[in-house]
Amino acid sequence: MGLKLSLIMFVLMCAMGGGAYWYYNDTQERMAILVANEAKATFAAKEAEAAKVVLQESYKKIAAENEKLNVKFQEAENRSKRLQNKLSRHDIGVLGVAKPGLTENVLNGGSNNALRCAEIISGAPLLESEIQATKPSEINSECYELANPNFDPSIQSEAWKKKNL
Repeated sequence: MGLKLSLIMFVLMCAMGGGAYWYYNDTQERMAILVANEAKATFAAKEAEAAKVVLQESYKKIAAENEKLNVKFQEAENRSKRLQNKLSRHDIGVLGVAKPGLTENVLNGGSNNALRCAEIISGAPLLESEIQATKPSEINSECYELANPNFDPSIQSEAWKKKNL
């Protein structure tokens, strides 16, 4: 009977030892997986934070560019209103019949000025003559704000202001 009891105890102890060994190995594997997952999660969190910073910087740049575009759009709208005001003061058909050569020159000059404004808005550099222009006869009257940085409209005559502003 002592031998049977010893044998049963030995089998139980071996089973408990095997269970403990299995539990230890399983726990170590789980811990390794959890450590790897934590490293991945930490890396993902750092990348998400970096992406967030990049997105915030991009948003700020986009907002600044949008503001610049809004200012340029407002300037273009103001130029359009000024041109509309100029054209509404004259009957081009009557002037074209009465003075065709003069009308052609005026319209061609205005068209050339408007095309130059489009070039400048598109990124073309200013010409030296445009930069140095300070008199009304030297400026691009369609977009002097863009084309002629040294021209000061506030010091011009009231007649010029009434006609052009």
